[in-house]
Amino acid sequence: PQAKRVGNPSAERFRTSRNDDYEALLAYVLVIAFSVIWRVNVYMLLRNRPQKVALFIAGLLFLDMSFAGEKQPDHTRFIGPNVTSATNLHFSGKYCEECHEKAPVRGKDSYLRFNGSFTQLCRCHGYTSGNYIHPVDIVPSEEKKARIPEELPLQDGKITCLTCHDIYRQCLENRDLNRMSQAARKFYRNELMFLRGNTLEKRTTLCFRCHDEQKYRMLDPHNQLTADGKVIAEKCLYCHVEKPDENKAGYGDVKLIGDIKVLCQRCHGPYDRHPASVDHYIQPSGKIHRRMQRLEEDLGLVLPLDQMGKLTCVTCHNPHDKGVIPDDQFGSKGAAEKYKHRIPEKMCKSCHGM
Repeated sequence: PQAKRVGNPSAERFRTSRNDDYEALLAYVLVIAFSVIWRVNVYMLLRNRPQKVALFIAGLLFLDMSFAGEKQPDHTRFIGPNVTSATNLHFSGKYCEECHEKAPVRGKDSYLRFNGSFTQLCRCHGYTSGNYIHPVDIVPSEEKKARIPEELPLQDGKITCLTCHDIYRQCLENRDLNRMSQAARKFYRNELMFLRGNTLEKRTTLCFRCHDEQKYRMLDPHNQLTADGKVIAEKCLYCHVEKPDENKAGYGDVKLIGDIKVLCQRCHGPYDRHPASVDHYIQPSGKIHRRMQRLEEDLGLVLPLDQMGKLTCVTCHNPHDKGVIPDDQFGSKGAAEKYKHRIPEKMCKSCHGM
């Protein structure tokens, strides 16, 4: 009777032990049942389809051998008995023999294996021309060669891993780099990659020491005017079928080359839950739509919907450069504002009545 009181530890242990017994018994029964079913099925297969069973067993053995092979160190590619492609050879100072025939001395012969071929020396990284950030073992053009600074060395006139990476730096033991947190690793990413130059710079800074940065800039379709204020017609065609008449055309008159949402997402990415992590690509309610119409009249602007009557990117953002649409037209509002909001500073509050 004492053990039946609420909250009594003895009662809790009693109930728990009985529950454990029931669960153990149920598990035992299930194991026996599955064992019997499995044995019967195997017997029937052996009796009726012995060839298929033999093929099935052979397949299992083959898979087992394959997995066993994967677990073994790759002695054909690495010198150390326990070194695999998953081993981090960098910043430890322990794996010199993987790249050198004998210990090198800086400034003298490096005794590199594979005749100094960095595509083989850096074999852990799986270099192929289609998946690496930069081709190697190539002779740069005379134009490129003229831009390559002396501190980015070529080997026999070719670009190699050594051109951008200071290989010697990773040969030294650096416990701090191996132990640092994920955030620190991100900050010191260039140091982890032992890139040449200032390791705290952006990685592209190294790229543009050889490449002309101007040739790699993304097209900004929102810069739509020349220095003297004329519309660049080619920029219009990035979204429009033809250049609209900016003095007369309204939103309903323009012809776009595709869905306005998709046109914006080509550069800005798929923001399906925007703004405030809420999907706004919907038809506004009657209440919201009437409020939007009043805002258009009161503030002298447009809040256009797409062809399906849904809110879209240009409902809130003016995609045009200031000066493309004359200032006295409703469609010009917001072009010069931050984020190109048609209703600056109170875009959300104006429509939602907050």
